[in-house]
Order: sequence, then structure tokens, then C-alpha cells
Amino acid sequence: MRSHYPESPSPRPSLRPPAISRGTIKGMFLNFVIDFESDHGAARVQRKRCIPFKSYPVAEYNALVDEVAQTVLPHLTVAEARRLIGSEIYPRFTETMVGTALLAVAGHDWNRVITIGPKAYEVSLSPGSVEVTINRPGNALVQLREVWTYVDTLHLGIWQGAMKRCGAEGTIEVDLISRCDADFLIQWRT
Repeated sequence: MRSHYPESPSPRPSLRPPAISRGTIKGMFLNFVIDFESDHGAARVQRKRCIPFKSYPVAEYNALVDEVAQTVLPHLTVAEARRLIGSEIYPRFTETMVGTALLAVAGHDWNRVITIGPKAYEVSLSPGSVEVTINRPGNALVQLREVWTYVDTLHLGIWQGAMKRCGAEGTIEVDLISRCDADFLIQWRT
């Protein structure tokens, strides 16, 4: 599967919610999706805010992402809507206390953001891991494992949003290994 930044993902992404009940994600990420819905003027119901550092079930998060995708962006495929929601997560994360602390060293340096990426996943999602196996100017290979929150659409958007926020221009090719595992080959102009 290939996806080029800033174009749409391949038409073959995982469209069904991943089947996992043991995973958790920090509440701030549910809040980011709630804020996305509100910012786009589509909040049909008043949603209860989540406690930012409390862990919530991944299944609840995935359901929220899909509901907001269908409500806010009904003219897009669910996959494309997930990607667009994801593209706004990184900028929102940078405005949090933990995001500021993690990313202060990186600033808008895309290479450094890639290097710090695994730590952001470590404090945000369980299970779930990210390993940067190649990171050199203009080229990186990022391996996402056990990421049960739409690794090939939502997380593609997250990385695309980070790339854009850093002012880098390039492509992200997704090699979908399973419903929760993917390799992202990231190439950009330095």
C-alpha cells in the first residue's frame, strides 16, 4: 500500500475497527477528536471531556473516531476522514504539557521529531510501540507495532500532520503488515 503526502491513502485501508479490548489510550487523544468535531461545527451532542492522562479503552476511541468521521466528513470515505482527523492530532498534541515537554528539543526539526516519535507513543498508547530503524536526512523508516487505532489511516494522518507542522514536504509510503502493524517509509526534501 502506498500513500503519498499530502494525497489520500490507498483505497485498501482497514475499514473495520480493529478487534481488541485490552488496549488503552490517554484521554487527551479522545479530547482531540472531540475538539476536531467541535472545531468543524458538527458537534450534534455535548460530549463529556475525558481526563487527559487517564487511560481509556482503545475500542471507545476507535468508535469515537468513526462517529466523528461520519458526522464531520460524510462526503469522504471513512478512511480519508480518519486520515484528516489524524492530521490534526499532532498539532493539538504539541500544545499539551506532555507534548511541549517531549517536543521542546525537536522544535520544528522534522528529523528530530521522527526520533522523538517513539517516546510519544510510549506515553500515549498501550499496547503499541514505534521504532525508527532508519533516520537520516531525507529518509526514515518507522515501524509501528500493535497500534490498534487505525495504523494505516489515522496514524498516517498523524505523521502527515507532523510533517506539515515541521514545514517538511515529502511522501509517506505505508506497508500495512496487519491490522495493527505497519511500516512507514518517509521521504522528504532536506
